[in-house]
Amino acid sequence: FKWSHTQFDLSIRYILTGGTNQSDLAEVVKIVNKSPTARIGISLFEYDDFDLNGTAGGDTATKLNSSTIRQTDGPFGVTVGATPIPSIMEVAGFPSILNNLIDQNVDNLDPTLTTFGPGDATFGMQWNVGIDGGQTFLMSKNKILVVPEPATMAALAIGLAAVLARRRRKA
Repeated sequence: FKWSHTQFDLSIRYILTGGTNQSDLAEVVKIVNKSPTARIGISLFEYDDFDLNGTAGGDTATKLNSSTIRQTDGPFGVTVGATPIPSIMEVAGFPSILNNLIDQNVDNLDPTLTTFGPGDATFGMQWNVGIDGGQTFLMSKNKILVVPEPATMAALAIGLAAVLARRRRKA
């Protein structure tokens, strides 16, 4: 994706790799300040709403460190990491972050919200950057999705059934 403005050029490149039970979606954002001298200020936002395991209600999301958030639902998980480190990250339940981003007000994410769940977890990252004249800003993110292979899921289901059957016999 490429977009050009009188003050800057923006490009976004996506790279998808993966295998049987893990995928990696890399995203690279490049912003070039076209002015030879003027500094421009830009705020970039990343919003994620993964409904892991095919449901919206059982997810838990946690800020792991200053640049990484992990969301899980049972054996399913996604880890999103970014460089440079975001200015602010927020974890919350749907639709809190989305409503703040699409309203008519200028909003910043809330850095005090660092974990949510279980429920319909969402998260966001925000970069507030100044790009000097003639300079380039690069930002990259990786979204690594882990999906258990069918044999692992079957083994978990059989183990759970055995535990439930044992409880019924004791009752």
